[in-house]
Amino acid sequence: MSDELSYQEIMRAERRSVLLKIGLAAGVLAFVLAASLHRPLLAHVEGWLHGDHDLLGRSLWAPPEVPVGAGAIEGLDLRGVHADLIPAWFIALANNPAESSRVQRAYRELQAALAADPQLLALAVELHGLVVQDPWANAEHIFALTAAWNEHLRASGQPWHLESNVVDMGAGPFFYTKSYRIEAGLTAVVEGVDTPLLVLRRVDETNVREGYLGMAVQGQEQALVMVDRVRDFVLDELWQLLDPGLDAELSAYEAAFAPWVRAEIQAALDPRTHLVLQQTARARWELRSAAMSINLRQACGSTLVVRHMPWQGLDKDELDGLERRARADSGKACPAITLTELDRMRAATRSIRDDPGLEPALEALVAWAARGTAVHELRHVADTRVHGEERLPCTGCDELSTAAVREASAYLASLAGGGAEYTALFQACSQTAGSHAAAVEWMGAKLGDACRQPGPDLAALAVVLDRRQFGARDPLELPEGWPTRLPVR
Repeated sequence: MSDELSYQEIMRAERRSVLLKIGLAAGVLAFVLAASLHRPLLAHVEGWLHGDHDLLGRSLWAPPEVPVGAGAIEGLDLRGVHADLIPAWFIALANNPAESSRVQRAYRELQAALAADPQLLALAVELHGLVVQDPWANAEHIFALTAAWNEHLRASGQPWHLESNVVDMGAGPFFYTKSYRIEAGLTAVVEGVDTPLLVLRRVDETNVREGYLGMAVQGQEQALVMVDRVRDFVLDELWQLLDPGLDAELSAYEAAFAPWVRAEIQAALDPRTHLVLQQTARARWELRSAAMSINLRQACGSTLVVRHMPWQGLDKDELDGLERRARADSGKACPAITLTELDRMRAATRSIRDDPGLEPALEALVAWAARGTAVHELRHVADTRVHGEERLPCTGCDELSTAAVREASAYLASLAGGGAEYTALFQACSQTAGSHAAAVEWMGAKLGDACRQPGPDLAALAVVLDRRQFGARDPLELPEGWPTRLPVR
C-alpha cells in the first residue's frame, strides 16, 4: 500500500473522536489538549466547534447547488484539465506561496478552462480556498469536493476521474492529486447491491506512483482498478511465465506457478493471442534481465538506473545513447552499461517490435490479469457496507489482525470468483509485508501451502474455505461488459 492519508483513515480518526466529545467539559478540554499532539483529531474538534460537523462527527458540508449538466461541459478540454492544468496548479501550490505569481497564474488558467461549466468551476474555487487555508484541517472537505467533482463528471457522461490526497511531510501538510481516464465504468451487483466498478488509467505525468493495483473507496462505496499498475505486473512478472523454455531461469516461486498460470491463460485467450505472448516472453525476459544487471551496479557506484522498461523495448535514440555510454565505460571496473547488455537489449527490442500483434495481445493479458484485482476490491466494498469498520466475523482467524482478516476475505474472493484464480494467487503470494502478507500466508496454508505448491481445483477449494471461514456468501462475479482489452501505452 502507499503512504497516502486515505479517506478511510480520516474517517476512522474522526469516529474515534466522537466518544471523547460526549461528556463533561473537563473531558472535552483534556481531549483537546491530547489531540494537539495529533493533527487529524485536533482538526476534527475544530470542525465541530466551527459548525463543520454534527455531534456524530458527520460532515455538514454540501457541494454547491448547481444543476448537473448545467453549462457546456461537453466543450471543455477535460483531458487538458486533468492531465495538465490540475497538476500544474497543485505543484505550484506545493512549491510557492499562495499569493505568488506562479500559483495565481496556474489557478487562473484552471478557472478559465472550467468557465463554461458552473459546477466544476465552483468546486475548483472552493477546493483552492481549502487547500490554501490548511489541507490537513480541511482534508475531509477536500475529499468530499473531489467526490462531487467525479459525480458531476459521471452524471454528465464524461470519462474522467480525480483523486485527492493529503499527507503530512513532517515540515507541513502536502496536497496532491492523481488524474485518470475511465477505461470502463461498470456496475457490479454485490450481494444484491449495485456497486460502481471503475477501471482507471493515469493521464497526468507527475512522479506520484500508486503502490497498489486497486482500491476500495468505502466512503463512496466504489471499487477502483488501476490499469497502469496491473500493466506493470503483467510486463514485469506475468508475461515471462508464458514461455515453458524460461522455467529454468525463473525463481522457485515463479517456476511453481508457471504451469498453472500458463494453462489458465491459454484456456482464456484465443490461440493467436496466446501464441504471440508465448513467443515474445523470452525477449521481454532478456530486457528485464539486462535492466536488472545494470541496476545492480549501483552498489559499486554506477549512476545509471533503469526504472521502467517499456513493453515495446527501447527506441533508437535511447539505444544509441546507451551505446555511447557503454563505449565510454569500456574497461572500467563499474561500467554504467556493458556492450553485452546493450546487445541483449537491441536484439530483444527487435524481436518484440517485429510482431504487430503483440500490443493487442498484451492488452488482452492486462484485461485478464485485472479480473482478480476487481473482485478483491469489490469484496472490500461489500465487507465495509455490511460490517462498517468492525472486525469481520471469521472462524479460526484469531491470529490475524482486523486488517489482515479483511485482506484474507478479499484475497479469498479473488480466488473463488472472477475466473483468473491462479493469476490472482500468483500476484497475492508476492506480498511480503503488513496485513496483506499475513492474510496471504494464512490463506496459503489453509489451501495446502498454495503459495509454494499451487495445485488443482483452486477455485473450488477457495469457495469451500471462504464459506467455512466467513459464512455462506456467493462468489463474486464480474459484471457484463468487463473489458477484453486494456491499454498498455
